[in-house]
Amino acid sequence: MRSQINLEKGKVLKPIKDRMLLVENKIERGESEIEQINQELVAASSNGKGSKIAELSRRLHILQVEVDGLYDELESLTVALETHRAEFEKRLARLESENS
Repeated sequence: MRSQINLEKGKVLKPIKDRMLLVENKIERGESEIEQINQELVAASSNGKGSKIAELSRRLHILQVEVDGLYDELESLTVALETHRAEFEKRLARLESENS
């Protein structure tokens, strides 16, 4: 019974963990790109390139919205992971107490 619960736990938690890793990687790439755009914005500002500033500002806004959405998804995944993990731990604890 314990091994069955642990097997089920792995089947439920692994996809969530995998998705979390993917989302975390996307966040890192997005934040790196935001940093790059900010540097380009500084350069464009010091050179007085208005059209480049407008283009970079639009890209920055779009990217920031995407990264914010990824953070929201990561938060939801974290809650789901912890909820499922707690449920499995309760089941395992209940099994232990029944066998004692």
